Amino acid sequence: MASTRSKNTRGNFYLKQQATQHGASYVTDRQFAYPQQVLKAGTGLIQGYMGNAVLAQNPQDIESFLFGIGANNLVAPSPEPFQAQIVDHDAWTILDHRVPLVMPMDLVVENDQRQYPMPSSSSTLMVRK
Repeated sequence: MASTRSKNTRGNFYLKQQATQHGASYVTDRQFAYPQQVLKAGTGLIQGYMGNAVLAQNPQDIESFLFGIGANNLVAPSPEPFQAQIVDHDAWTILDHRVPLVMPMDLVVENDQRQYPMPSSSSTLMVRK
């Protein structure tokens, strides 16, 4: 029996191939993988995910150094100490720091003052009879 659906047509095959190719390019293209502008979270923000290639110039070397890969290589030891090339990004803040901070006056405790006045039993209490 022949197929009654139109999934085997040339147009559907072309659309499926185009969708597969678009999905692969979305995963592998650099413009989709890395942001155009990278900013650190400043005051009032929570930092989101940043890839290792955005944070450093040599992320693979840093990872190898941290995991100790090649640390015991006696055949070809590293000739110089490891230098991480960290990228410094600007911070993006959402709070305005130009508003002056208002602080209260300093608390002055004077020793010649009494505590909170308690009513005496004879002068201020009214007793009903």
